[in-house]
Amino acid sequence: MRRATILLVLITAVAFGQLPKSAVTAGTPPTGAAGGTLAGTYPDPTLNAASTDLSDTAGLVRGAAGLTTVGANLYVSAAGTLAEIEKKYAGMYFYISSGGTPTPVVINITGQYHGIALTPTGFSGVGWTSKAGLKGVIASVADNSGTAAGTILITTNDPHNLSIGDYVVQNGFVTRTTYRGKYRVLTTPISTTYTITRNFETATDTGWFERSKSVTASVGSAGLYRASFQLSSESVTGTTAFRVELNQNATDLDNCAAQHEHQTKAISTSMSVACLITVADGDTIYMSVKNLTDATDFAVWTANLVLNRL
Repeated sequence: MRRATILLVLITAVAFGQLPKSAVTAGTPPTGAAGGTLAGTYPDPTLNAASTDLSDTAGLVRGAAGLTTVGANLYVSAAGTLAEIEKKYAGMYFYISSGGTPTPVVINITGQYHGIALTPTGFSGVGWTSKAGLKGVIASVADNSGTAAGTILITTNDPHNLSIGDYVVQNGFVTRTTYRGKYRVLTTPISTTYTITRNFETATDTGWFERSKSVTASVGSAGLYRASFQLSSESVTGTTAFRVELNQNATDLDNCAAQHEHQTKAISTSMSVACLITVADGDTIYMSVKNLTDATDFAVWTANLVLNRL
């Protein structure tokens, strides 16, 4: 075991240019003080803690603290053991069989984003969790700044079933348009109220909310991801154009959007997109849609959302 550790350290030293290759191939262990990325003396040097790369330690399988990059997704610990980034991914899908009936997604108003409030058929993932979609009617908006500055209290017609940390897409609000948009739920005082960060606009208004089917990154899942979605749908009426976009928390991901114009009623077409996104622990990813033509609904056959950490 001692010889194996020495060999691994020597190979690392050669890889980082601290030893000439001949020092290893000649079969004679070096002596004297180590340098560069190595500390101590030969024949038992260790990795220099000051030179270890700790910028990507989240989610690593490791036997000791202190990791130095030696290749794609491959690290050497201070104890001389190899470590590799854990695979993290999420895959969620919605499916209706070809002999079934597509599920309607209600469009409340033209030209505004709506959450895709579907219940996933299935989910698999490592380092991610998922939530089903839901929706409701907003009956009123009230000033909540007396409790928390810069917040408003949303009252719904029925129990909303939302949780703190959920993201909602709000639409409608013909008079107080700033209440539209995507928001994180801050509190849920009772079953028919929730609060969000937004200044009160001197008066109430009405609208709708949706929580899209979504996935959320667990602790240790941060990193660069390849994200993709596919949506097979049809127009409930005639010629209508729909735009679908990925969202990260309350932000629209403009590099992850697709648009299609349905030419004929009840003829299914597909939209898909792939993109790169940087994800932090706790981030929520979901899809939203808007009808660019009118306020008629569309119906969904399949909807897939996939994320893979690179």
